[in-house]
Amino acid sequence: MKQEMRSIIAAGLAALLPNTASADFYDSVRGPSTAQVHYTTEFSDRATTHTLALKYFGRNVFAVGAASVDGYQTQGGFGGLGAIIEMERVKILPVLGYAISGNGKQGTLKGIAHATIFVDKEGTFLLDPRYGISLPVHGQEEHPLEQTVGATLSLGNERFRLGPDFNYTVGKEIKSAVLVRYDLDAEHTSWLEFGLGTEGSAQWQFRGNF
Repeated sequence: MKQEMRSIIAAGLAALLPNTASADFYDSVRGPSTAQVHYTTEFSDRATTHTLALKYFGRNVFAVGAASVDGYQTQGGFGGLGAIIEMERVKILPVLGYAISGNGKQGTLKGIAHATIFVDKEGTFLLDPRYGISLPVHGQEEHPLEQTVGATLSLGNERFRLGPDFNYTVGKEIKSAVLVRYDLDAEHTSWLEFGLGTEGSAQWQFRGNF
């Protein structure tokens, strides 16, 4: 399956969104165009959160800017830069960014590395592992380093994809979710995705490439 058919998740969104939304299919595959709009709604027992991200795919450079609101106030923002590394059946996207709270008083340094492994040449089976580190910087009394590892396994074709996701933050319990994606057109310029977490949260995403 051609890499141009797919796009990556905005890696910086891992700084803003719950674990189900920081997972995705084709995490490290270049988008079909240079610009992408990524909208996510996250539902939980605490609140409904909306996040809008703008992403840029350069020749070897990736950039993302995002903001999140819960209907009452701004929850935070994120900006990051990354490198697009492409091999025949392995794609890697490391991103370094900075997340800031809604009131601007707290900031966190984020490092995120996504990879996409095409298990077979046809692209039927995919493995999307990821690793993230988080270090509180300003406006916080404590500065503990947080590490997270996860992976999304999937089965699908050019229009439909389904698979489980697993996420583990060191020192905390493992969380899991099921993700489903449907492409709206054969050119893969726009698609919808739905995720359901075992802890009861749910999220849906829309992405369009321009």
